[in-house]
Amino acid sequence: LLFGETPTSTLREDAFQSYPWLIRGGEQVFAQETGQYARRTFVGTDTEGRWYVGVVPSESVTLFQLAHLLRALPVQWMHALNLDGGPSTGLVTKSGRQEDRFDSFAPVSFVIVAKRRL
Repeated sequence: LLFGETPTSTLREDAFQSYPWLIRGGEQVFAQETGQYARRTFVGTDTEGRWYVGVVPSESVTLFQLAHLLRALPVQWMHALNLDGGPSTGLVTKSGRQEDRFDSFAPVSFVIVAKRRL
């Protein structure tokens, strides 16, 4: 799942801290295979300044594989950052009445909420 939107606030200054960088300055920077597989979530921006939050919903991948998956998408990435990986990783998005839910494999609360500022 992937969604993007033109930024209207300073969300990047307020909410995100994680590691490692997958793509930085338009270049893939995670360049070695670790062999550590997990469900992954990420946050990123494209060259137009749109924000994206995504999850690999149904399979486990390494960070190296995630970086390659992102490069294969029709997005001109400026930056992409790994958020989380493992059985506690999940994502819920809601737009109007539409809700997409990818529950974690382990029962945990969702801890990041991103809302548009009015």
